[in-house]
Amino acid sequence: MTSILKEMAKEMAEGKVYRWPGAPPGIPTEAQLWEGQTDVVADDPPIGGKFGDVKSDVAPWNYRPGSVAQATIWGAHPRNNLRRNSTFVSVWRSEDGKSNWKMVADDNDWELSFEWKRVGISASTVTITWEIPADVKPGFYSLHYSGEAKHMGSIKTISGRSRVFPVEGLPEVNVTMQ
Repeated sequence: MTSILKEMAKEMAEGKVYRWPGAPPGIPTEAQLWEGQTDVVADDPPIGGKFGDVKSDVAPWNYRPGSVAQATIWGAHPRNNLRRNSTFVSVWRSEDGKSNWKMVADDNDWELSFEWKRVGISASTVTITWEIPADVKPGFYSLHYSGEAKHMGSIKTISGRSRVFPVEGLPEVNVTMQ
């Protein structure tokens, strides 16, 4: 397989169209991707808490482009709903931190990541990490999570969000020509 990949890369670098030897590989179906994995039996909130509660919040300081904001929220197994045409995590912005919130990034964006982790038998955490891009507008932001939890055969929608945090623009640099 490695030799095929090397040949493929070489031909692509030379601007040629690669011809797969024999029948091209098929794209697996969803059933094939999940084959061998057991169904999610149950999701439970943490003891003494509820789905959507923040386990660890965004640090309380002013952020700038290039810094990283991160929050961990009590969630559920992502296989309960793959959220096609939707999103697990998103970043929302408001100019004043109180009104007119708009989504500015979701888990289709490179700078936003989503990590699910099982905690104990049936609790889960979701960690949202946002690498604040260089072209971000100053304002107030919040990290959001949406998912579905399974309990006793039924599935319910859950969500949670981080605290609101400010993002400042890059400082202006005065350059004098001599």
